[in-house]
Amino acid sequence: MIQNGLTPSYDLVGDLFRWICFKHDPAWTRRQKYQLLEHHESPQALIDWYDPHYENSTLNASQSSALKKAAEFLRASNHHCLVLGQTNYPPLLAQIADPPFVLYAIGDISLLVAPCIAMVGSRRPTQLGVNSTQAFASQLASMGITTVSGMALGVDGYAHEATLCASGSTIAVLACGADVVYPARHRALYQRIAKRGLVLSEYPPGTSALPFRFPERNRLVSGLSLGTLIIEAADKSGTLITARYCIEHNRDLFVVPGSLQSAQYEGSHRLIQQGAYLATNANDIVSVLASELSEQISVFRKSSDLDLEILDISLAERTVLNLLRRETMSTDLIVKEAGLSVATV
Repeated sequence: MIQNGLTPSYDLVGDLFRWICFKHDPAWTRRQKYQLLEHHESPQALIDWYDPHYENSTLNASQSSALKKAAEFLRASNHHCLVLGQTNYPPLLAQIADPPFVLYAIGDISLLVAPCIAMVGSRRPTQLGVNSTQAFASQLASMGITTVSGMALGVDGYAHEATLCASGSTIAVLACGADVVYPARHRALYQRIAKRGLVLSEYPPGTSALPFRFPERNRLVSGLSLGTLIIEAADKSGTLITARYCIEHNRDLFVVPGSLQSAQYEGSHRLIQQGAYLATNANDIVSVLASELSEQISVFRKSSDLDLEILDISLAERTVLNLLRRETMSTDLIVKEAGLSVATV
């Protein structure tokens, strides 16, 4: 074990301890670490191979700090650390070329296996962009699809907000520690997402938001999702970084068209010219991703399987849950099938 005796006081054992040590080990660059991952047949094989490299070592300052922060982070309720190779690690994210070795999460981690669509766009959207964001987020929520975005100002924030208002599920991927609110004006939104959805980061708790971390964050937004929806992107928009990751991840890219006279849509229209799917409503997305969504919904249902008999819930709640276990339904269809009022549903 590590000779400076930090393991017992940090109360971190097993793969979480080893992955944090590996992530912050200066013996290899970030690129070399991913080359090592590619060289081994599985993440578990890599971390098992790493054992001799850290067992008789002294922790460096970065490792010590990250271990301490992780241990403190896990003391809070509904806080989680997930490591590459674990069964609860998001399967789609594990497929990208550079998946995070460690994830810090606050909220409902079952959403990491839910069917997800990323929604991204301008930090200063036009009113058309705002309207499109709200419409798509509400439609996706009604279909039981989780939205993923970066909690930035503009489209990101509107996407999270509209999803929550539609009683849907949303994941906020941060370019800072999961316990850090950025931007500060989204504090109330952050708290709602942490309570009703999921806040996610690959950075140790307390990490501040710096410019280079936003592109790194964008790869996770795409990596978690079956597809990415571009709401509004100018010619040199940072949103195009997420679009590029989506293509690199071999996922489907969807773009909302806008005014030909608006510079805010120049990047969007170019993506459509290059082969992205044109999306006018959520059905355009679902029709393309039908088989992938069906498979993901099946996985999600199994992971969140409930024994309804032991739950202290009403007959109406039990009826709705039974319907949703059978298939994904809109609110209107549940009302029709269950014979309940809209307010009750």
